[in-house]
Amino acid sequence: MKDSYTVVVMSSSGGPVRQHSVSREMLIFFCSIGFLILVMLGTSIYLTINAASRLTSSNQEKKTQVLTIEKLSNKIQDQEMQIRFHETKWDEVRGMVKTVKHVLGLENTGVLGQGGSSIIETGQANQDPFSSAPDALDADSQNVTPGSSTPPPISETPEVIPELKAEVRIVYDAVLGSLSELEQMPFVLPLRLSSSTRKSYWYSSGFGYRIHPITKSRHFHSGLDVATRLGTPVISAAHGVITKVQRSRSGLGNTIRIKHPVTQMETIYGHLQKFAKGIQKGKKIARGEVIGYVGSSGSSTGTHLHYGVYVNGKAVNPRNYIVEKIYY
Repeated sequence: MKDSYTVVVMSSSGGPVRQHSVSREMLIFFCSIGFLILVMLGTSIYLTINAASRLTSSNQEKKTQVLTIEKLSNKIQDQEMQIRFHETKWDEVRGMVKTVKHVLGLENTGVLGQGGSSIIETGQANQDPFSSAPDALDADSQNVTPGSSTPPPISETPEVIPELKAEVRIVYDAVLGSLSELEQMPFVLPLRLSSSTRKSYWYSSGFGYRIHPITKSRHFHSGLDVATRLGTPVISAAHGVITKVQRSRSGLGNTIRIKHPVTQMETIYGHLQKFAKGIQKGKKIARGEVIGYVGSSGSSTGTHLHYGVYVNGKAVNPRNYIVEKIYY
């Protein structure tokens, strides 16, 4: 007889007693089924937890990748800003060097293809930054720290430094050798203009033959008429000495003549409304110093400044000397 197990079920209320016989094989079968169910349930829970863990890890990796992409994007934007910054600075330096070359008559000494700048402190103005520190520009271009006002140089910067140094060296040497001549070269517009009034003037009559506005006859105009607002300050276009201060109701009216002996040039300022305080013959004057005010004195049909430039006593076109966009 096969082994069997009897399960007795008794009621506490005195009800009938029930008996259930289960064979050993059947009990083992049900226990096996229960065990399999537990194993399957445990496996399912494990797989679910493992999948959730992998999903969490994958999401974390994606977040990390997104952050990395954002950092790379920001870095690219920073590099683009740095490139635009340096391109702007190169253009500014090219423009400045071109202007100085024009003033010194050095337009044919080379073309500034690329450039940068080196700041010379006031106390070092008489020192040669090239001989004392030949690699100063190269060192400076690599010592810009993060967070500073100037972005670090782009990778191409060291390649343009030698050419820049050669170009600036030409200008530097020429400026040192021609400083006195440069001071007495009338290359600025002889008007004191603020940033808001720099567009308030125009050349109403140029140098050369024209029809006289009063006599209506053809004559040679030996200067440049600059029309602007009444009372606009008139400045000396260069360092020099006042050789004539004349008040008149005819011709050029109230006139100032300034001699620039180093360059053998003279400048004339006519039709002035009045002279500045302290202006007199023999007074030394500096470029940018106010000498009078725009008016319409003498033979004039409107408010303007008659500006004349003479070289060795011969009238020349003032516009050949005026460097545009340089204001005092």
